[in-house]
This record gives sequence, C-alpha cells and structure tokens, in this order.
Amino acid sequence: MSVISAADMLVLNTTFSNTNGTSPQHGVDLEPDSSTDPSNPLRLENLTFRDCRAINNSGAGFGGYLLHAVSPVTVRFENCSISGGHSGWWFSTVSAKGAITVSGGSVEGTATHGVALLDKLLGALPVTFEGHRISHVAIAENKTCVGSNPQKYCPPGSSNAPVALYYRDGQTKFSEGGVHFTGCSVIDDRPRPWLELIGVPTPKYPRELGWWDVGLADVDVRFERLGRAKCAGAAAFCQPS
Repeated sequence: MSVISAADMLVLNTTFSNTNGTSPQHGVDLEPDSSTDPSNPLRLENLTFRDCRAINNSGAGFGGYLLHAVSPVTVRFENCSISGGHSGWWFSTVSAKGAITVSGGSVEGTATHGVALLDKLLGALPVTFEGHRISHVAIAENKTCVGSNPQKYCPPGSSNAPVALYYRDGQTKFSEGGVHFTGCSVIDDRPRPWLELIGVPTPKYPRELGWWDVGLADVDVRFERLGRAKCAGAAAFCQPS
C-alpha cells in the first residue's frame, strides 16, 4: 500500500504481506511525491493504522520517505505488528513537523533492523515508540544493504543491530534525533549492541563522524522504562541513558 497524499484516513485490521517488485517494497509506504500545485500540496495528516499486520515484505513492514511531506505529518500506528521480511520500521529523510507514533504492537524476525531511521532531523516531528516489543530482529548473519550504495548503509564496522539511527552522508551532524522509546522491550540473544548510530565520513565531516565514535550525547534518543530480556555487546549501547 502506497500513501501519496491523504487526510483523516483510518486503516483497520488489515494485513500487508509479501510485497515484492517495485521499490521500496514496503508493506505500507508513506511517500508523498513532489507536488507542482501549491494550492493542493500533498500531505499525510491524521492517518491511523490500527490492528494491522505486515508479514514477509521484501522491504520494510511499515516505512516512508518523507522528503516532500508538507507539515504537519501526523501518523499513528496502534497495536500493529511486523513479522519477517527485510526490515521492520524504516523512515527516511524526516524534516516535516507533526508526529509519528507507534503505540503497542511488535516487530520480530526481520532480516535486518527492527527499527531504522535515516536523516531524522532533531527539529522535525518526533518519532515515538510506546510499549512496543522489538524481539529477535536483525537475524541475518550478514547485513543486507538497502539501496544501490553499500557505503551509505553498510559502512565497514557497522553491525546488523536491532535498532539503527543513520547519519546518512554526514549531512545532519549534531542535528539528528527526536526519537523516543517509552515502556518498550528489546529482546536479543546475540553478542552485539542493540542500538547502533551509523554514519559515513564525508569531505565535509572527514573525521568527526563515524559509526562508533558518535555518542548518545550527540543525538536526542530518549529512553524511559526500557526493558530487555537479554542484551549483550558494548556496554555504552546496552545500558539506556
């Protein structure tokens, strides 16, 4: 399902499965095109997905490319689940105002990240996960890159972590964030960090930006009552702060 422009939309008890073919191959893709009519801008306003399921999609279960989204973007996912497929939640180039909220539900058994955010500007709409269960995701032995440029998405040293925040191209240094996890669980049994901050050095930021030298102090990622059944790996990324 591709949503280019909609307002006051409610999707109930729907399954999105086995999407394959035209990129990005998400179960649900929120992706406004660039509008040439200023009197009729494309928008994503007051959208709700309730009790929906995304199963074994070749892209993400639920995702979106929001470069052309007109403020405010207001989207809620209530008790929605993702199982299998390439990845779970995947939102890219988030610069609009508004809010994206994932309340309840779960993601499990994805090949790569259960949650991935790319170019999530700090001043843009917050992305909030409330009471969400991230269980045994990123199960592929070797991370499968998304897109045509592996350097962007799989820089040397990056891992297949359950949750990932990408500084794509280093264009948003020190302005990423606005990602909140409240009452969530990350369940993992592999010796790795459950959260990874991934960036690619560029001529503009040749040394400051890397995939392991970016601390949580540089981004706004908040954790409240975050539970986990098991978390192995780098202590700085295992312990919520």
